[in-house]
This record gives sequence, structure tokens and C-alpha cells, in this order.
Amino acid sequence: MCYLQGYKVYYTLTPELPISLWTVHVVEGSRLTTIPNLLTNRTYTVQVLAYTSVGDGPLSQPTQVKLQQGGASAI
Repeated sequence: MCYLQGYKVYYTLTPELPISLWTVHVVEGSRLTTIPNLLTNRTYTVQVLAYTSVGDGPLSQPTQVKLQQGGASAI
């Protein structure tokens, strides 16, 4: 039996690049995370996948998020 170990948040300002060149933020043991050092007034493309001891699950559909002062908003 496989148990969820965590998830990976891939994000970039340049979504036309292959995902292997995106920045990855790995999260273990929590459902919430904060990604530090993002730039305000920029639009990031984000994709997420969960992983287990067997390997990675499928990537989510890309979502665009514009980081604004004090928080983010989905586009």
C-alpha cells in the first residue's frame, strides 16, 4: 500500500520552458506551505503533483497566479 509522502509545487515566470527547468518547492508532512522570495506584481505559472514511495503522481493543470502585495490572486 502506498501512502502520500508529500507534494511538489513547480513554479515559473517563464511557462514556455520545460517543467524540468521550473523551480520546485517540496513539501513533506503538511498540507500548507509558503514559498519564499517570490516577486510582487509578477504572474507565476504553478503546477503541483503528489508523490508516494512508488513515485510521482500526475501534474495538475497549470494555474496562473499574480502575486500582489499582501497576498496572491488566481488569474
